[in-house]
Amino acid sequence: MSNHEQFRGNPITTEIMRNAFISAAKEMNECLYRSSYSPIIYESKDCAAGLFDENADALGLSVGVPMFLGNLEVTIKSTTEYIGGIENYNEGDVYVLNDCYMTGAHLNDMTFLSPIFYEGKLCGFTANRAHWLDIGSKDPGYPLDSTEIFQEGLRIPPMKIMDRGVLKNDLADMICRNTRFYRSAMGDMNAQIAACKTGEKRFIEIVRRFGHNTVRDSIHDIFLQSEIMEKEVVSSFENGIYRASGYLDNDGTVMKPIFVNMTITIEDGEMTVDLEGSAPSAKGSTNCGFAQTISATRMAYKMIVSPDAPVNGGCFRHLKIKAPKKSIFTAEEPSACAWYFSSLGLLIDLIPKALENICPERVSAAHYGDSMVVYLSGHDPRYDQNYLYVEATVGGWGAYETADGSDALINVSNGAYKKHTRRGFREQLPRPYQQFQSAS
Repeated sequence: MSNHEQFRGNPITTEIMRNAFISAAKEMNECLYRSSYSPIIYESKDCAAGLFDENADALGLSVGVPMFLGNLEVTIKSTTEYIGGIENYNEGDVYVLNDCYMTGAHLNDMTFLSPIFYEGKLCGFTANRAHWLDIGSKDPGYPLDSTEIFQEGLRIPPMKIMDRGVLKNDLADMICRNTRFYRSAMGDMNAQIAACKTGEKRFIEIVRRFGHNTVRDSIHDIFLQSEIMEKEVVSSFENGIYRASGYLDNDGTVMKPIFVNMTITIEDGEMTVDLEGSAPSAKGSTNCGFAQTISATRMAYKMIVSPDAPVNGGCFRHLKIKAPKKSIFTAEEPSACAWYFSSLGLLIDLIPKALENICPERVSAAHYGDSMVVYLSGHDPRYDQNYLYVEATVGGWGAYETADGSDALINVSNGAYKKHTRRGFREQLPRPYQQFQSAS
């Protein structure tokens, strides 16, 4: 793995390409911010976007909700399987979905994705996800006491919202009619489609400028750099089996603790996170689809193994994730999923807890773990309109080896990634990252 003869491209071109992909993803998200109608998107930034190759492996990801970014590729692959294969994509198509059991998130998190074609050949994908204010659940916003998915709103499998470049107005109208805020929903839909088109435009510009072969070589090298770096870090950890467990207070409906159990196995540079023994699907809505379990586990792994390096398709190749069927981490119909991130916040904190004795310089103590979102809804008689106020609360983060914890931050599941520095950390980075450190 460490033999540099495996690299194919020019390292300078590779760096230009890496940053071009990341810049394109950031521009997608900026497009989404600026053209959306809902404050939860343009103010709270409850969204994320990414650019992917033809295999749905990440090329560049925006700053955004980390829980979204870690599984957009999983969602693309699930969509491809659902429609019967990549041969069923057409140039100009845009798909929409929010099915919890495919995306892992709750129904309010709408995912839009589109294939990218250049000279008639599929060469990549764009995707983005954003939280809609309302998707027609039994309560405004989303319910806190749901016990099945059918109480939580309109559930959409992968469907073409644009067919070969033409908006399907009937489908768009049907989706937006099933929300309490039609105008905002239609505006956010158009913003997410525009974000897809922005990513498509930028990717085609990159391919046109550098050529297919150069782009493929650079993608190969970008992925290989990340794989080498992560392999070296995980290989530095002592082989063994490490365990941690914890509880949620309740599931929002039944007042009894929800158990989360974790076993981490490290063997010769490979890490396996196994959630066997965790609680079965809850009656309340603290369940999630497996795609989001993958994302949360990747988040914790990334914060420990390579917190300052960009995420791409070469990451997580030495991470395996397992969860028992019909558990809170592998929700199936009709499990409720509205409050899916509570159990995942605990999962994220348990990984450093399990590994604290083998890499104390890389882990921190637990944080408060849940946004505890405040919802206020009602009817404004001045304008004869309904309103919905949504506010995620903040809390404290745990200390790490060289500093105290921080106050008044959003929880790790929902907060945008912000680069931080630790004294002496750059000198501790493994050799591949030192060589390509401009990637950060």
